[in-house]
Amino acid sequence: MDNGSSTQTSTFVEQFQKRKHFKQKLEYGKHLFNHKPKQGIRYLTTEKLIDETAEEVAKFLRTESLDKTKIGEYIGEPDQFNKNVLFAFIDGINFRNMDIDIALRHLIHHFRLPREPERIDRIMEKFAERYFNDNPDLVFANADAVYVLSYATIMLATDLHSPAITRKITKAEWSKNIRGMNDSKDFPEKFLYDIYDRIEAHELRMDESNPKTNRPVKRTIETKLLLKKSQEMIKDKIKGETRFFKSTEQEHVKSMFVLCWCPMLAAFGDIMENSEDEKTISWCLDGFQNAIKIAARFNLETQRDAFVSSLSQFTLLSNVREMKQKNIESIKTLIQLASSDGNYLCESWTQVLTCVSQLERLQLIGSGVKSAIESSPMISREGRERLARYEGMNASAIAHQIDQGLIDRIFIDSHELNSDSIVYFVQCLCHVSFQEITSNPPRTFSLQKLVEIAYFNMNRIRFVWSRIWGVLAIHFTTVGCDHNQNIAMYAIDSLRQLAMKFLEKDELANYNFQKDFLKPFETIITNSRSTHIRELIIRCLSQMILARAQNIKS
Repeated sequence: MDNGSSTQTSTFVEQFQKRKHFKQKLEYGKHLFNHKPKQGIRYLTTEKLIDETAEEVAKFLRTESLDKTKIGEYIGEPDQFNKNVLFAFIDGINFRNMDIDIALRHLIHHFRLPREPERIDRIMEKFAERYFNDNPDLVFANADAVYVLSYATIMLATDLHSPAITRKITKAEWSKNIRGMNDSKDFPEKFLYDIYDRIEAHELRMDESNPKTNRPVKRTIETKLLLKKSQEMIKDKIKGETRFFKSTEQEHVKSMFVLCWCPMLAAFGDIMENSEDEKTISWCLDGFQNAIKIAARFNLETQRDAFVSSLSQFTLLSNVREMKQKNIESIKTLIQLASSDGNYLCESWTQVLTCVSQLERLQLIGSGVKSAIESSPMISREGRERLARYEGMNASAIAHQIDQGLIDRIFIDSHELNSDSIVYFVQCLCHVSFQEITSNPPRTFSLQKLVEIAYFNMNRIRFVWSRIWGVLAIHFTTVGCDHNQNIAMYAIDSLRQLAMKFLEKDELANYNFQKDFLKPFETIITNSRSTHIRELIIRCLSQMILARAQNIKS
């Protein structure tokens, strides 16, 4: 063999060894990524297997056979580099001419969505921006509308195909939930119904499991259940007929409750009204509490509202009468329900929050604030004195027996309410706030609590926060236009505080949520005739521009 041939062979061997060594290191990096994504990427970039840029890392994640769960975890991380990788990853996917649900299926084909809502939120925000850029001529007004419908579609898929959810959302209910979300306009009904039909027919799977692999297990479980039921039926036949049946089905509880709730409510109410026995009252309050829980969990709105309304009446917070111990215990029961079952109260939050508002009014009287009754021209002097004495006694009893911390927890813990319940909570609090503002004299307790609620819940995912703000914006706009200048100025200053906090967040292209957030200022300055109000709004906007100019986009 001559020297040329030997050198060529040596070079070939060296190249082969290099490629083999490169492949070994690449496989090790992939193995490391599938266990600890950040360590895997750090190893791959340190060893110069991939460039340390977001584009190259995103390309690696799209082209290599990696664990899709780990890909979702990595691109959902809050670190800036991970965000850049997320942006590059999704920018590398083509969604052109796809329906929104088809595009979502295409997206989750590349990775599994992480479990944490905050990570899902970041991914969906970028997806919405990319989808809108790829499909500017569809029904969507902006990227916000894409984002809202994307999230609503994911929630629809969960609702329709989760075995834990027995009552499935209907087409009409689903379309109602996203009404006005297309830049204050509605999506076409047929467009939404087509999405519903496709999701109902084909599950939007967010995992890598093959649905076929679950069928044998499912069939085995079903077979066992059928066998068990058959055995029970045979045993019943052997024992003979019986008038009573054991049941483990929840729906049977619902049927029985629907039949007996009226006499139960009447019995509890009559005993509460006429009895002073401590043990008997305790049993009745337990009955109220359990009845409300049952009605709420089965979505029996009429029954739930009836029990909550009756219980709130026994607090005597809306009637000026001398409170007894049973009335104080009723207040405690109502507060306990608000803390433990807030996710099930829905519209009944209005009754609960009205009682909380009246509690605060009595606490003010207990601290020395003059009662409105004392200056009422509609009541005789003797009547005013008697009612004022009752209010003073009630305020003293509440101060000694009701823990203010428990009331505060209702608002502080609002961030733990689920995405639908927090919207109900805010709607009901806005209603109570409006009642306070239009009362004589006007009060701002619930308006203050709305500001606190907004702070506590501002970090929720954009889909939920947009629904919350849709309610808050209308209320703050209404109050900002109030004829009482002090009330209006308080609402505007509250808006300024919330806007300064909100503008700390960055906004992607083609989104209009900042614009929607600041729109109440525009509406108030257009409708208000007060020079002071207009000057206050201009000062607020100037402060926001000076402090948050770099983050202002839409």
